[in-house]
Amino acid sequence: MPSIATKITKIIFLFSLFLAVLFFSAQVMSPVSAQSAQDFGIGTIEEPPGVDAYNQAAGVGADETALLFFVTRMIRAVSLVAGVWSLGNVMFAGFTYITGKGDTAAHQKVRDYITMSAIGLMLIVASYTVGGILGLVFFGDASFLLNPTF
Repeated sequence: MPSIATKITKIIFLFSLFLAVLFFSAQVMSPVSAQSAQDFGIGTIEEPPGVDAYNQAAGVGADETALLFFVTRMIRAVSLVAGVWSLGNVMFAGFTYITGKGDTAAHQKVRDYITMSAIGLMLIVASYTVGGILGLVFFGDASFLLNPTF
């Protein structure tokens, strides 16, 4: 059975690989020229409702699409949910500790909850750090991927 350190190493490696794919593909997701309806050989694809709101918020013109802006908002939403989830886990661990009445199994469960919550929070911070570094290296602006402006 693999140890907890091996499992954490695998999780960190897979998360880093995911971030690398996500942020390296950001070059493709920069504002691109787009028409309100495009023909890709399979018919006409209309712009879905709500896309114009993202384009206006990103400050791009009608002939560009702000896909990077959308992805950045989704990453922020996922980070917010992960942070709230970690806070909930810590609160649940506290409740379990209080109601555990000195039980060794309860203490082990509490330790696991708090450890995994701390690791999750570190991964959230690390993802923003990696995003800032990649933005600085590839685009000359640390906030390019984290807070895109067009």
